[in-house]
Amino acid sequence: MSDTSNLNAILSCAKEKEQEFDWCGAIESYSEALSLMSQQDLAEKGEIVERLGYASFRFAFQAESKDEFKERLKQAILSYEKAKKTYEKLTESVETPRTLRCEAMIAYLRYWLSSETDKKRRLIDRCWKLTQETLRAFGETGDSQEFGKTYNQLSGCAGMKECFQWESQAREKTLKEAIELGEKTIMFLSADSDICKLATAYVRTAAFSEAFSYFALNPYDQKNRREKALQYWLKANTLSEETAFCEFFYSLQVEFLGWEPGTDSALAFFNKALEYGRKSRDKLVFGGALDWLAYHTIWKTFAVEDVDDRIDLTGKALQYAEDAKCTFSLLSYTSPRSGLFWIEAPYPEYYGKLITCEADPKRRRDLREKALDAASEYLGKAESSGYPDVILLAHHILSNQLAFLAESEKDSYEKTRLLEKALNHRNESIRISEGVSPPAFLWDRGLMWSGLARIKSELADLAKGHEPKKNLLVEAAAAKEESLRLCR
Repeated sequence: MSDTSNLNAILSCAKEKEQEFDWCGAIESYSEALSLMSQQDLAEKGEIVERLGYASFRFAFQAESKDEFKERLKQAILSYEKAKKTYEKLTESVETPRTLRCEAMIAYLRYWLSSETDKKRRLIDRCWKLTQETLRAFGETGDSQEFGKTYNQLSGCAGMKECFQWESQAREKTLKEAIELGEKTIMFLSADSDICKLATAYVRTAAFSEAFSYFALNPYDQKNRREKALQYWLKANTLSEETAFCEFFYSLQVEFLGWEPGTDSALAFFNKALEYGRKSRDKLVFGGALDWLAYHTIWKTFAVEDVDDRIDLTGKALQYAEDAKCTFSLLSYTSPRSGLFWIEAPYPEYYGKLITCEADPKRRRDLREKALDAASEYLGKAESSGYPDVILLAHHILSNQLAFLAESEKDSYEKTRLLEKALNHRNESIRISEGVSPPAFLWDRGLMWSGLARIKSELADLAKGHEPKKNLLVEAAAAKEESLRLCR
């Protein structure tokens, strides 16, 4: 075979290995291809080194230890730095879309390597900025293939950027940008023979579209956005079910896509995702499936009347949560999923669920104290994560646990102390929710205000003196009124 024929055969083999999730084999093929290339062919060399970097990135997510994960990411960074220098030689250091994409990937890789929340936030902001610049540049040159490649590889940084943002309007803007660029990618790749590329674009856009639906206050608009998200998912699934499930979690913005919490259809979906996680050996996919199985399994307990069945499901949910946390720990990754059973600290709700299955008052009290200790630990972990949704929920849970414990407290001084602490955390949960929650989360916000009303009403019962008691009751009534307004 000629060198050119041999090179093409090796590159074709590398692509096949990628489709089989053999990222290690793809790395070997790209390394072999580079050894056959002329040093003068800078454009093709840069492209292959870039592909080597991406294979190293995906190979990192098959790691069996933290050290392996970090080492493979460092190798990926070296490849992208080399690719960037190669492109710069070609253009005499003039910034091009390809050099911008290398810079974006380097920022993204460093995000995964960093353990500091503030640094991760800065890196993901930079990554999304560079990604948008890259896409804009490829759009201007009309290079549809490179536009699609860039979006498919880097759009996940938009999902993570949104998870770190504290203002509802900023989050809506980020998601809108990701959707618009995703829809352009779908248009650019529609004529491509590679259905996996198009499926990836559809599934990323579906995830962002579903998250975006919650920023529509009008129920009709919200319904339309969710239906659009579901259509994108179905198209991705039709093109390639394997790609759809394996790329879904790389949006870093996994939403419901029409599944009701705790339903058999939701559990079946994430059990299928779990199988694809096993097949691909990808820890982000496998851990993500476990994470959502924990969520939907604990939700299922609300529909189960038999106490023993409820206890079994609660234990199963806890096992999913612990397995997910163990899997994500290999990536030094903290799940941004808020809601029931956050996998970093599932114990407040675990003990809370066991309380509903327990008849003995002393045992209930013991479980309540365990739930309170776990809720305090939850708040510490949530604040370390930097995710506003998780921090909000931590204050909500801690407030509830303090208020619940106060209900069984006989000593009025201790009862007041617990309720005042609960009040502080309730006020904080409301403050955060008013800024960060999407407009459609009216019911959740209403529950926050209802909790505030309950605490103030109970403090009024304990207050000494006519004026303090009256003031607290007026405040409790106002809070309940706001709760009812929002929940309507």
